[in-house]
This record gives sequence, C-alpha cells and structure tokens, in this order.
Amino acid sequence: MTSEHSLFADDQPSSVFSGEKTHFVIVAIERGMDAGWSAGDATGLTYASHGSLAVGSAVQVPLGRGNKPVRGMVIESGGPELLGELKPARVKFAELLPTPPLPASLVDLGRWLSQYYVAPLGMVFATMVPAAVKRGTGQRALSLLHFAQDAQEKRDTLRLSPTAEQAWSLLQARSPTPVPCTREALRDTLGLTSIAPINRLVHAGLLIEQQHTVVRAGEAAGLAREQRVEVTPTDEQRKVIEGIAAAFSGEEAAPRFSTHVLFGVTGSGKTEVYIQLVRRALAAGRNAIVLVPEIALTPQATARYTAALGEQAVAVLHSGLTGAQRHSAWQRLAAGEVRVVVGARSAVFAPLADVGLIIVDEEHDGSYKQDQVPRYHGRDVAIKRGQLESAVVVLGSATPSLESYDNARSGRFALWKLRRRATGAQLPTVQVVDMRLPTERTAQQAQSPPAMIGSTLASKLLHTLEDGGQAILLLNRRGFGRRIGCIDTACGWVQACDHCDANLVWHRSNNLKPGGTMRCHHCLAEQRVLTRCPACAGRIRALQPGTQRLEQDLSQWLGLVPGISLVRLDADVSSLAGALEDE
Repeated sequence: MTSEHSLFADDQPSSVFSGEKTHFVIVAIERGMDAGWSAGDATGLTYASHGSLAVGSAVQVPLGRGNKPVRGMVIESGGPELLGELKPARVKFAELLPTPPLPASLVDLGRWLSQYYVAPLGMVFATMVPAAVKRGTGQRALSLLHFAQDAQEKRDTLRLSPTAEQAWSLLQARSPTPVPCTREALRDTLGLTSIAPINRLVHAGLLIEQQHTVVRAGEAAGLAREQRVEVTPTDEQRKVIEGIAAAFSGEEAAPRFSTHVLFGVTGSGKTEVYIQLVRRALAAGRNAIVLVPEIALTPQATARYTAALGEQAVAVLHSGLTGAQRHSAWQRLAAGEVRVVVGARSAVFAPLADVGLIIVDEEHDGSYKQDQVPRYHGRDVAIKRGQLESAVVVLGSATPSLESYDNARSGRFALWKLRRRATGAQLPTVQVVDMRLPTERTAQQAQSPPAMIGSTLASKLLHTLEDGGQAILLLNRRGFGRRIGCIDTACGWVQACDHCDANLVWHRSNNLKPGGTMRCHHCLAEQRVLTRCPACAGRIRALQPGTQRLEQDLSQWLGLVPGISLVRLDADVSSLAGALEDE
C-alpha cells in the first residue's frame, strides 16, 4: 500500500532548500484521485516551485516513486506553511508549462464544481482546458522584429546606407507601426523589393529579433456572414433591456450578481435583446459569454453577433472546431484580445476575465448536460460563474425549464416576458389530432398518406405545398426504427445493446450492408439487424419509426407532386457545425 508521503517525496532528499526564499504550491493533478494533501479547502499534492507561481497556472509534476510526469493545476501558492507535516527536503519540484493561467474566478468555479458534482478536482480542471491547448495544436515558433529600446538614440549616431535610410524613413512614417512582424511581412508592408535593407537595420541594432509563439489556424467551417440591419426595439424589448442592463450600466452602479429568466414566445426577438445586452456590458467595460445548446446552432448565433459587434470582437468555442481553431480562440480569449465568446456548454469555461454578462439561450435544452466526468449542467455552472464574477445571467427560452420558471415565480430569479412577436405577426394556431383515427386517402393522391402523419396533417401539408409554401415536420426520434422487437406481443423481445442494455436504434444507410445496422445512442456500439426473433423465431419489426422512416414514406407519398424536394436534417446528417449551412 502506498503511503501518503510517497505521493509527494522522492526516496532521496532533493535540493529544494538551496536558498532562503522557497516557494511551494498545491497542485490538483489530472487524475481520478480524491486523496491528497489538504490545506484549507484545497485538495491536491504539494510540490516546490522555482519562484512564486500564480493560482491557475498549468504545471507538470512528477508523480509517485517512478516520477511519472503528469499535468496539473496550481490551486494554492505560498510558502512553507503549505507543507503541513511533510519534510521539506523530500518535496519534488513542479515545472511551469507555457499554457496561460486560468483566471482566479475559474479556479474557484472548478472547486465548486468538484464539490457540487462530486468529481475529482484535477479532472474538473482537465475539462476546463481544451486538449488542443494542452498539446499546443497549431503552435509555431516565429521570429518577429521589434524596435530596440534605444533605437532613436542609436539612429542619431549611425550612418546608414541609402536603402537602409529609406527603409527606416518609411518605417517611421507608418502609423500605426507595422512591427512586431516578420522580415518578409515588413518588406511587403513598406513596399520594398528585398529584405536586405531590413537586415541592415537589424545589423545596426535599430531593430531586434525576438522569438514568439503563435497559433496558426484556418477559419472555422460553416460560419455564415450576415449583414447587420439595425432595428428599433419594441416597447416590450426595451423594457426588458433596460431592466436587465440596470445591473451593470452606469458608472456609479457597482457590479452585482443577478439571474433573469427571459420567457419569450418564438419570434419575439430574444436574440436582439441578447445583442443589446452584450453591447451594454461591453460599454460598461465587462466581457460576455453566450451559450447555445448545440454546435449546429453556433454558425447562426455567431453570424448574428459578429454582424452586430464585428468579427474581431467575437470568438467561437465548441467541439466541432479543429484543434488549431480551438487553441487559437482560447489563446485570444486568455490574452484579452476578444471580449465575447459564443459556443456550446464548454464555452462556460472560457478564460475570460471580468465577465459581466452570461447568456444561456434555450436554457431548457438537455444538451447543456454533460454525460461524462465531470457530469455537470451548463446552465447551472453558468449561474455559479455569474455569482463568482458578480455578473448578470440571462436564461432565455420560449419554454423555460420547470426549475428555472419556479425559481422566477418564487422570486429567486427575475422574470421577464415577451408575449408578442417582434414583427407583429400573429402566433400560429395549434390543433391536437387524435392519431388513433383511421388514415384516409386524400383526393389529390393515389395512395393513402403515411400513417405517421395522418389525414389531417397530410391535407394541411398538401395545401401548403400547392400554395408554394414550405413545411417543417418535427420528429424527436432519429434512425429508421427506434425500437426493434418481436411482432408477437406475447413474446415481448426487444433487441438491446450488449454493453449498456439500452434499446438499439435501426439505421439504414447505403454505405452499410443490406438491412442496415443497429446502433446504441449511448455507447455507439453496433450490431447487425436480426431477421428473426432469437426468443421465439417470429418476425421482428420497427416498433417506433424515426426520421429515416418518415423521410422514406414521405418521399414515396409526395413523389407524384412535381417540384417537391425533401431534406432530412437530424444529428446523423448534421453532426458538424457546417452541415447546417450546407443544407
């Protein structure tokens, strides 16, 4: 059994105390372990550091007798008081990594998340920092030219060649200055034919070359461009904007935490309210985080915010980006170059400082729930971060979750309502149809409509298409068959996953063998579709048709109507953010 001290110490004493000034840190390592040295409310392992390290710094530490290098996060920094009962001479060193440190508010958020969701602290911090950032994906070393500190004094004592003199004059005349940049970029900026004059300026000591680390990434795919059309908020919108913005507007108003539920009908202009609130937050010197439930919605949201705020003001964070793109966006946020981030639930951990506004759009959506350790709810984490940042949190939805609505009605959250559409259009009428009624053949079709939609919906659908309109059919089950089982109800056999015992979903695809494949939507395991029930040898069938079946039946039924095109859009065809734009 490993002793507690062997987690921190070598068998041989180290030279930690080579001087009087000795620094120590407590590190939460990226491992699924809860045990460790504790100091106050910090749980982690104690190491020595070469100089003082800020809380939130990423480090690499030796672990165990084998000194295996592992990543970790500094959660407390100080002097010998952090040692407790440890022997100082046996403490190992932590090496600082080049990853920018997390803001102090994110460190506090990680501690809360670890306790609230019962997750190892190191695993929480591992989730906060994208893997691409840890690996340095897209990172390149670049030599950039800078002005020497005493460049002007040196210039007065130097005699330059005519070409170097011309390059220096052009450089001094440029405003803003084009440096720091590479030699080639400076040549192109100044309109020179070669880099020889620039090399002479470097040789003369007027320009110096320094090594920089940059992240190169291409533009994210599927990001749409939208022309901003300024609109005048309606009276309802203006009331909501002024009421919520009062929490961070005005020079004398101290930042304070508050949570607001925006209950607005579809088309009431909630996004316009969000944009106006983001502008108010930026004007007050605060930054903003905007969360959307799925990456498929990110291109639309990003287009709206970039059109209103400018492309350089908005960063995008979600799992559909390449590693280099995520790393680049993360670095820009950490450096303070971007003040607004738009993304899915992981964007709640964006390394923004001084966050004044957090918006959770469609806050009721189940996509905000993380199903891997740490298992957290993005909406609730957003509220907690808002509390730590003294920020305003807005939960928007046309169908608020029961818990959010109850918190609003009980007075814990502020409740704002948008009851009318921003364009003045009337809300649609809703008709509930009894699907148990028999399906009848319509006069326009030679065959009966699919039983999945029934006669009433079929008649309305045909009427809409004949008038030149478009229609959207929503079905919350993807695949060809949601459940595959025995046709004999007395048998009751249903094909289930061998790994997690969940019901398998039948997916039909031209890329697969005839008959399709059964797929588990939980663990992604696959099985072949059986032709006979293994329990009674009877026939099997799809018990709950999905979107693929609806697409097939509608294509056959609408095949006689000329000029009608049908597109299926679900997670099987739009798993990446750009797929929605392609459709």
